Amino acid sequence: MKKVLLSLFVLAGLSIASYGQGIIGPKVGLAICNAKDVKVPAGQSSNAYQSLITPQLGIVFNARLGDYVSLRPEILYSQRGFKIDNSGSTGTARLNYLEIPFNVVGTFKAGPGKIEVFAGPSVGYMFSGKYKTDAKTYGVKGEDQPTATDPDNVYVNYLNVSMNAGLGYNWKGLIFQAEYNLGFSNFNPHYEDRDSQAEQNRGDNVSKFSSVNLAVIYLFGGKDE
Repeated sequence: MKKVLLSLFVLAGLSIASYGQGIIGPKVGLAICNAKDVKVPAGQSSNAYQSLITPQLGIVFNARLGDYVSLRPEILYSQRGFKIDNSGSTGTARLNYLEIPFNVVGTFKAGPGKIEVFAGPSVGYMFSGKYKTDAKTYGVKGEDQPTATDPDNVYVNYLNVSMNAGLGYNWKGLIFQAEYNLGFSNFNPHYEDRDSQAEQNRGDNVSKFSSVNLAVIYLFGGKDE
């Protein structure tokens, strides 16, 4: 499944890059990333997560579907993470994702430019990361949790499915954008032994990401967009 998903990411990226009708440009931004325990096992308390500022960088493709509507897929390097403080022990997680959002954009004339309203799904693939505590720095792997204890790595779900919604202002192809991203995927890992009790209880321990993203986009040749 992991290899299939990565192949789909590559194919989607090639399709976007090779599509001849539309314009393209860079995107640079920051995210205020949050994590939350949506569900915890009975008798346990939720983790004390704190927000973390993380970068976003990538390419945006804009294909106009009409006078007021565009399809805007993106290929992004996006970092997610959190700070955590439990019983005096602190840690910081930074997870690196390849993300492909597919937003539908509506535009409305406003002053010298246009207001943009957009929404759409996003799929992210976690390919690396680090978890730094007071005592040690661990690698983060987007793989199934192994049965044997791993002293050097922690594990997360490599797949992050989410939903974007936001507003922007487009002035001659220069776009200032704010969006909210709501995660649907449980970032806690699956387990190698899919018949294990830990895997069966995974649904009792659900944690998800969300973020507020601020970004600047420039669409080359987008003065009329």
